[in-house]
Amino acid sequence: KTLIKTKKLKNNDNIASGAEGGEDTKDKVCLLSHEDMENTAYGFNSDYKEDDINRRCTATKYAVAQGVNIYGTRLTAEGEETCGWWLRSVGTLGNCVVCVDDFGYCSSRGGVSVDINNFGVRPAIYINLNP
Repeated sequence: KTLIKTKKLKNNDNIASGAEGGEDTKDKVCLLSHEDMENTAYGFNSDYKEDDINRRCTATKYAVAQGVNIYGTRLTAEGEETCGWWLRSVGTLGNCVVCVDDFGYCSSRGGVSVDINNFGVRPAIYINLNP
C-alpha cells in the first residue's frame, strides 16, 4: 500500500471539439487517458487507431454478471475473450467519454455515450519501484 504513488493527472481538453477535460487531479487510483493509450513506455502501440493486443482486456465473471459485454471477436494475449473499457478522457459531446474496444482500438476523440452500460472499468495505479 505504501508503494502506491499519488499521481498528478492532467485531464486534457478534447482537441477535436474543445470540450473541457476538467481540473487536473491528484489520485492514487485512476482511469487511464486517451494520451496514455499511445504511450509506448506503458507497452501500448503509439497509434491509438491501431488494434493493440496490449490494450485488450477481459472482464471478470462478476463484471459480466453486472452487464459488461464479452464480444469474443478478439482475444487477449492470455487467450481470453475481450470487452470494451472506459478511459477518463472526455469525448466531443458532453455525455461522451473515450474508450478502448474489444480489438484494443482506442476510440476516436468523439468517444462513446456514457449511457452505454456494457463497458468495463480498468482502474490503474502507479507504483513507486524505488522506495
